[in-house]
Amino acid sequence: MPTATATPTTPTTRALRLTGLTTRTFGVELEMFVNVDRAVTALRAAGVVVEHNGYCGGSIHDNGHAARNAWKFVRDGSVRDPVTGHEHITVEGERRVAIELVSPILSGEAGLAAIETVCAALGTVGAKVNKTCGLHVHHGALIGKTGGTAPALKAANLAALARLVNRFAPVIDGCLPLSRRAGQNNYTGPFTAGELDLFDRARTTPQFAAVNRYKNLNLMALARHGTVEFRQHSGTVESDKIVAWVMLTQGLVEAAAVKVRSRKSRTQRAATADSLDNLLRAAGLRSCVPHGHAVDPAFAARARAASAYFAARAKEFGVLDLAVSSARRSRVAAAAAAVAAAAAVVAPPVAPAAPDTASAAG
Repeated sequence: MPTATATPTTPTTRALRLTGLTTRTFGVELEMFVNVDRAVTALRAAGVVVEHNGYCGGSIHDNGHAARNAWKFVRDGSVRDPVTGHEHITVEGERRVAIELVSPILSGEAGLAAIETVCAALGTVGAKVNKTCGLHVHHGALIGKTGGTAPALKAANLAALARLVNRFAPVIDGCLPLSRRAGQNNYTGPFTAGELDLFDRARTTPQFAAVNRYKNLNLMALARHGTVEFRQHSGTVESDKIVAWVMLTQGLVEAAAVKVRSRKSRTQRAATADSLDNLLRAAGLRSCVPHGHAVDPAFAARARAASAYFAARAKEFGVLDLAVSSARRSRVAAAAAAVAAAAAVVAPPVAPAAPDTASAAG
């Protein structure tokens, strides 16, 4: 499929970022329950290169299995049946094991199309998820790992990214089920104020890797894989959800890559319709294209779909009132009050008539 294009009147990266997706590499890790043999057969029938050699460690941007152009099933001990504690479930008499499907290094529209092909194949064999499953997305961050022309993230960019993710943490919480929100999951969570201050002072990659990986944004992945990993999304084998999360998170990475300035004064955004709009704008999913630019229609359509997905999720979980933004509500209320005040001046209330004493006496 075609890639995003832009006229050279302003930097191309700006036009590309409007869709939340650039040439930066990414990869996904999908936790699920599935009959692996049937899944491998279905994936290969769909033209997907896939391997299943048991657990071997590593991740997308390693030099091992990920360096090959293959998706790979690996064991994941965190996925299990929450009732029995077993690493398998039984559906309609079929045993489906807890497993993680790790993608090869992907990028751009071709990478998103690959995700759609994989998810379609998994759907034919009844892949399932539960609340112990997660969706993890890696984005290339260090020199040699970003792919294409995407810039590597320096210390200041990484600190800015951490603050950006923390700033919108309550908003992102509002787009995810309760099991993936702050305080509800041992494998994700926002950074503390002390950790953010540590990042502001950091100058080398190992300093960012000093914070444990069980955060919404895992920076330990920098030292091991050269990536930043977004861990918060709930498990899914639905391509529209995965694509939307890839686009949102890569958009945040690009925002931090091109805007290096202190965000110390930026506090967390309350979960409102306005702040969701700000999140989508920050990620380049809801922006006006600068004059003279052209964004590929396929990318623009994906940006609209991703924005609609997050709005629908927020509405589904009842966290945000998305019928109308709070700012617009305020303007409408103010306008209504002004109209009412003007009407009261033009037509003051009529005084009640005096009682009919004669009738009362009778």
